Amino acid sequence: QSSFRPTTIRLSKASKDLSNTSIHPTLGKDSTLPQNRPNKKNPAFEPAQYQYLVWYFFYGTLANTESLDHILGILHRAEMPVLRSSSMVDGAIKSWQGKYKALVDTPGSHADGWSYQVTSEDQEEALLIYETENYEIVRCNIKLSSTGAEMEQVVQGCTFR
Repeated sequence: QSSFRPTTIRLSKASKDLSNTSIHPTLGKDSTLPQNRPNKKNPAFEPAQYQYLVWYFFYGTLANTESLDHILGILHRAEMPVLRSSSMVDGAIKSWQGKYKALVDTPGSHADGWSYQVTSEDQEEALLIYETENYEIVRCNIKLSSTGAEMEQVVQGCTFR
């Protein structure tokens, strides 16, 4: 009889399932409503499932450069993540279980935070694992604040809900 006992490690990561035929899932929007269905003016929905570069809106721990640096495994100072002050609409940041920040659908509301441009599937995978299965990736519109070099702009991106 063998004394071997395998170790099982459960991988808990956030889900990402962006539709290429509808806006589903988009923060604060119901994809079944007629005005949110595909049409000739808007045949494609972005960002796509495997699109990189893609802006991510962060709040809470991920909005901290040092935490993001650690999660992404960045080793060289020249590669430190650059966060840009931003806000997004149709969501509000609430408290979950008394200690975590969570973004929830709240049409008409806005939330302030920071955004980072994810450059690869590896970076995104690290973020999915960090956030765990308690969150899902959803599309959102992000308003990037102006900086000394760049003007204010609205981009289509993702966030964790």
